[in-house]
Amino acid sequence: MASKDYLELQRQRAEEALERTMPPADSSPAALHAAIRDAVFAGGDRIRPVLALAASEAAATADGDPDAALSAAVAIELLHAATRLHATAGDALALPAGDALQAMAFGALAAPSALSPARALRLSGILARAALAAALTPETGDLFAAAAELGAVAGGAPDDEVAALAAFGAELGVATRLATEPDGHKLAAFHAREAAAHLMEIPGTPASAALSDLAEGIIGH
Repeated sequence: MASKDYLELQRQRAEEALERTMPPADSSPAALHAAIRDAVFAGGDRIRPVLALAASEAAATADGDPDAALSAAVAIELLHAATRLHATAGDALALPAGDALQAMAFGALAAPSALSPARALRLSGILARAALAAALTPETGDLFAAAAELGAVAGGAPDDEVAALAAFGAELGVATRLATEPDGHKLAAFHAREAAAHLMEIPGTPASAALSDLAEGIIGH
């Protein structure tokens, strides 16, 4: 499968899982639930959940848990939406909707019933650190790093490969941000290359090739 098709498949999986997680817009309290849905479905490329899902397969082992990986993908996107809402000023619903999304993120992460207590605790710790880091320094690649780390842990990757994928995510996050800034292309390309270099530390798989192409796409913009 071509990388573009692989990444689109993961995006669709994430989109469908997010829809299953969301409360109906007209359920009570309707205004809050509508604000939550607007924040999650306002558009975007779903790069964080796609990153989590691809990372879960890039270094997967027999100990991996696909359900946990999908839950991690949902959780990181809900946290991303919460972070955006918390940064919004002048909207009375932004703070409570952001708080609700953050709570939903941790709830989603804990959803897989077969998840071992040790892995559940590890995943929750990653998400908690990401929530704090995103609140303090939203301009960094912390959510990207967390997405890749969550996916890798859910996939059962050994610790050295978890670290490599987390480093990939962090560099990719910085590159993605810089690519949107005036005169940021050279720095974005540098960080994208640094991201791709970390993939040399994990097995070559269709998922890792798709991640490499994801980084390459930033350089090509």
